[in-house]
Amino acid sequence: MRVQRARTLDPYEEVIKRLFVDCRGHCPNLQRRLKEQLGLAVQLRTLQKFCQPWRKTVLTPQERAVRYEVEPGNEMQIDFGFEDIEIKGQKTRICIFVAVLSYSRRLFVKIYPSENQAAWLDGIESTFAYFQGVPVAVVSDNTRCLIQGRDENGRAVFTRAYQFLAQYWGFVKTACRPYRAKTKGKVERMVGYVKTSCLAGMKVDCLEQALQEIDHWLQEVADIRTIQGLAGTPRDRFLTEMSALSPCDKVPVTNLRLQTRIVNASGLIIVNNRRYELVDTEPGTQVEIMEEPETITVYHHGQKLCTKNKATDEYKANTFRHEQRPAPWLPPLPVVQPWQRSLKVYEKYMLEVSHAHR
Repeated sequence: MRVQRARTLDPYEEVIKRLFVDCRGHCPNLQRRLKEQLGLAVQLRTLQKFCQPWRKTVLTPQERAVRYEVEPGNEMQIDFGFEDIEIKGQKTRICIFVAVLSYSRRLFVKIYPSENQAAWLDGIESTFAYFQGVPVAVVSDNTRCLIQGRDENGRAVFTRAYQFLAQYWGFVKTACRPYRAKTKGKVERMVGYVKTSCLAGMKVDCLEQALQEIDHWLQEVADIRTIQGLAGTPRDRFLTEMSALSPCDKVPVTNLRLQTRIVNASGLIIVNNRRYELVDTEPGTQVEIMEEPETITVYHHGQKLCTKNKATDEYKANTFRHEQRPAPWLPPLPVVQPWQRSLKVYEKYMLEVSHAHR
């Protein structure tokens, strides 16, 4: 079907306007309805330009796209993107982790060979180290690497590893609403900004060199850019936000040993052939343990249960010695005097002796 031009949409202006209001200004939905109801195939960008005058006159204030701002240190948004760069003359697709502080708009970027849970968790911790602080909340999309799904009430169910990471660093996990990417629009725009301003036309010999160029771009370009509608550069605004971030003074989770254990029937877990008792924990419960050189910290669904010292808290079973019990009381045997014995006893004795000497 031939793509319609903007001027050919004039005869359908009233219908398009009505559908535009029904779709609450969401042009992709409007584009689909026009094709289903009127048979019109319109390019999305053309439709957006055609509907632009109605955004301020027809839509209610709640339906208009309004940029929201947060207090310093309150929020960080994260996302992954994909881009092709040239490594040793060959076109290579890389995965880029992008994080932005919502108040200052300061960026952090790191590249990975692939997108997986380890890359997400390492990217989050690398961001904390780069900013030297932890925000109140971290906003992500609904990637399977961090979110298992949603419960019957629509709330996100996060993976065990991400729950543990949030508990360990003390930030609030937040997932954007499904199909509402604008709830983390700051990082969505920054992913595109990184692709066009930093990665476009990049030619390197290895990933390490690409990381070096990205770090240089962050300091010399991204940190001093001008943001429309905001006062100051991201670097200037970060001076205000820095004091609002929580301290980042722990060992990264990715450098520690995170394992799982099953509580046995005796209420014990076994770590390196040593037993540790978990009080008030049901047998069969799966727990996560964080092993450090001197301690073992136990978590369940991201909540800390206890910390065990390897040297002093090893479980040792009590050994009970069986004390010798006194014999039960029995009545004394009657004493029989020789003259009281029957003669049959002597006869029996003499018979046994005579048989023995034969």
